[in-house]
Amino acid sequence: MKEANNRKIIIADDDKVIAANMAGAARGRGYEVALASDGLEAMEFIEKADYQVVITDLLMPRMGGMEFIRQVFSIHNPPAIIVITGHASIDATIECLKHGVKDFLKKPFTMEEFLESVERVINNIEGNNHFEPDWSHFADRYFLTDRQVEVVKELYYTGGDSSEIGERLNISFHTVRSHLGIIFNKVGVTSRLELVKKIRERK
Repeated sequence: MKEANNRKIIIADDDKVIAANMAGAARGRGYEVALASDGLEAMEFIEKADYQVVITDLLMPRMGGMEFIRQVFSIHNPPAIIVITGHASIDATIECLKHGVKDFLKKPFTMEEFLESVERVINNIEGNNHFEPDWSHFADRYFLTDRQVEVVKELYYTGGDSSEIGERLNISFHTVRSHLGIIFNKVGVTSRLELVKKIRERK
């Protein structure tokens, strides 16, 4: 029988120094923390107790982050996931978005940024606060055209690559890439991960 959920989090990272720093910071805020060195160990924790959030690296031995994420989202009522990224590939980013990863921590990050991410995700869970972007505000803020907003929406909701987005919008792969380049410049980001974080900013 699983234990009741009580602000429990799992940190899955084979870098013991980073994991220990995150665990210490989280425990200082009152979180109960389980440390796992890979996805297999993290799954063992999930099978024994209810956890609200899992913070996972993508590159780990035995079971890596992507396979771990797939397994987590295959279970009933899975915990929310925050992904630690260094230089994640476009394919990995797309798959994270498709699986509904709640937030991303880009290395190097501070412990304050880590705690803010965890608390933001947990507050959303406890308040059942489903975040829906204000697309009109986002478009006005960054001077996006209607077509650029359509491209951003497809990326945000489906996590599709440029070819998939092009098929859905009936435009070419190259046109999508061109739109994304312009969007990145307008928003001031250099990757899809950064764009998603900008979309989720509550301003």
